[in-house]
Amino acid sequence: MKILEDLHLVGRGNFGISHPTDCNIYLIDAGGTFVLVDAGSGIESNRILENIKRDGIPTDRIEYLILTHAHWDHVGGCRALADRLNCKICAHRLSAPTLSQGNWRTPFNYQVKKGGIKLDIALENEETLSVGKKRLRFISTPGHSP
Repeated sequence: MKILEDLHLVGRGNFGISHPTDCNIYLIDAGGTFVLVDAGSGIESNRILENIKRDGIPTDRIEYLILTHAHWDHVGGCRALADRLNCKICAHRLSAPTLSQGNWRTPFNYQVKKGGIKLDIALENEETLSVGKKRLRFISTPGHSP
């Protein structure tokens, strides 16, 4: 669902867009190159891919999957989506130990994914990433998670 000129909402559990346990999942259009922000719980990752395709986004143009933090409802679908999209996984470096352990369980005792996630890019506070026509700046806001 296109919500701004260069921003799509491709997952959100409580809107019925994807599985009820998914966080908000966004897709940024950087001028024909795309960035996925968060991966949802991983329970129905195929619905996220269907939403992307329904919005007319070519999945082979998604270069990065950025994880905002390492909670299960944001990263559970990371491996499934990154493998299907063949994109680079990015997150703050402090998330790396949690991500590498894997094995998240939801509050409903559903095991999301066995095995860990290896970051392609471990981000630092105030780091920037050039993607297409955009420069994304990452700001660390610890508290909810490292």
